[in-house]
Amino acid sequence: MKTYFSNLKKKPEHVRVRYAYTTAGIITLLISLVWVTALVVTKPFAYKNDSTDTNLFAEEQSAFQDLTGTLKSGLANVNSGIEQIKEVGQNEGPARLEIVETKRSSTVQESRPTTISF
Repeated sequence: MKTYFSNLKKKPEHVRVRYAYTTAGIITLLISLVWVTALVVTKPFAYKNDSTDTNLFAEEQSAFQDLTGTLKSGLANVNSGIEQIKEVGQNEGPARLEIVETKRSSTVQESRPTTISF
């Protein structure tokens, strides 16, 4: 193994990078396989049919209704905000751009010619 790494150090950088990415990908694949296998074996997401879950559909339906109600009220608020923006835009004059001259606040000195020698 030591000779393998010493031979790898002698190879060009692009070859070493390729070995590094390949090794990282294989290790990631192995870890993912172990993780998925553990999930399949333990079944943490399996549906458990308990007698207490008789009203599950009604709970999901009420949660969905709450979500749709929230979305409707949010969209109504956005619509009213857009209407207010339109009203403000109609009351003002045309858009204008004003350029204001100020003193320089830069700490950079005045530009001087740059000489590049080759």
